[in-house]
Parts: sequence; C-alpha cells; structure tokens
Amino acid sequence: MDENGLSLTQALKAAELAKSSWYYRSRPRPPRPLNPKLVAAIETAWTGSRGVYGYRKIYKTLRAGGLRVNKKAVLRHRSNGVRSCNATFQDDGGVNGPTTQN
Repeated sequence: MDENGLSLTQALKAAELAKSSWYYRSRPRPPRPLNPKLVAAIETAWTGSRGVYGYRKIYKTLRAGGLRVNKKAVLRHRSNGVRSCNATFQDDGGVNGPTTQN
C-alpha cells in the first residue's frame, strides 16, 4: 500500500472494509459423512424406479414417503457414489460397445 502513499489502515477505511476482511483466508471444508439411512432410502427409491429417477424425483419420492430430507442432501449422496444417476443416454451407433434401452 506504500506505493500509493496510503497505509493499509487508511486504504481499508477508504474502501470501507474491515482489516479482518483483508487478511481472511478461506479453508476447504472436510467432506460430510454419508448418512447410512439416507443411502438405503435412496437406493430403494432408485431401484424401485428401475434406475430411471434422478435426484429430483428421488427427493420427491422420499418426501412423499414421509422422510424429511433436503434436495441438496440427495444430490450430495448421489454425487458421492450412491447409485442414482440421471446421466444422459447418447447413442453412438454402437462404436463404443452395445447400447442399452432406458
């Protein structure tokens, strides 16, 4: 800050920032552990839909079944290896192996 002739305190005051904001360094959060009950419920809902439902419909199915769950929790569990997938089906004409029906 010296090249402009201002001290750090003066510059932060002019910018209306606290000194703690200037020195703040964010730290990554550790991953949350998976909830075994929710994993089982997601697996059941997904297999009940014959593997068709994505996280939105699984969320609605779980809520309709009386389970209090958040959409983001279902998405987080899905992205951490729980088998429920709404991957798009792309037909490459059999170039990369046989195609399957949805």
